[in-house]
This record gives sequence, structure tokens and C-alpha cells, in this order.
Amino acid sequence: MGYFIRIQSLLLIISLVASAFVFTESKADPPPWAPAHGYRYKHADGVELIFDSGLGLYIVANFPNIYFSRDHFYRWNDDKWQRSASFNGPWEIIGSEKLPPGLQKDKGKSKGKGKKKVQVK
Repeated sequence: MGYFIRIQSLLLIISLVASAFVFTESKADPPPWAPAHGYRYKHADGVELIFDSGLGLYIVANFPNIYFSRDHFYRWNDDKWQRSASFNGPWEIIGSEKLPPGLQKDKGKSKGKGKKKVQVK
């Protein structure tokens, strides 16, 4: 009986350690335990990001033309794409080849459930 309890305890410890490796968060995708569409988090720049599963990246809440993916903000401004490492700029003009895949198609018009105009209350 004691052997069985030790095996169960060992299996529990192994599963807890293994889950720590599974539940890691990347910078563009929501964490595995969160629902993909609508996952929110506060960026270090002070803006709230909402994951859009149709685009595969984050939309900046209350700023319908600004997106976030893999350490960069992207915006459609004056008929040009711009990118910045900070929400407040400086912004550089970029070609569409430097955009995340979700923005390369149809200039960021979502094919999924996401909506470009997001209001936070």
C-alpha cells in the first residue's frame, strides 16, 4: 500500500513539473489556458491588448488601427504601414513584407470573430 501511495505522489509531482513547461506565454499569442479570442493583457506601455483570433495578433483597445505582435506595434496611418517598438513611437514606415501574417491579408480586416473597433469600459 505504501508503494502505491509513493508512485501516486511521484506521478503528481511529475505532472505538475510538466505543466509548468506547457503553460508558458509567448509575446504574440495568448497563453494556452486562455480562450484564444478576446484574451486581454496590459502592455508595459500602459495600453490594453486584446487578442484577435482572426488576425492571430493583438489589437490595441480603443485604437482600432493599431496592432501588436512579437515586440512591435503596427498601425495603418496615411495609407502606409508603420511599426514601432513603443506605443508612443517613434514610428517608421515599413513595407507589407515586414507585417505579421494576419496584417498582410486585407490590410488587417479580420476574417475571424475579432472586431477592429474595441471599446474598453
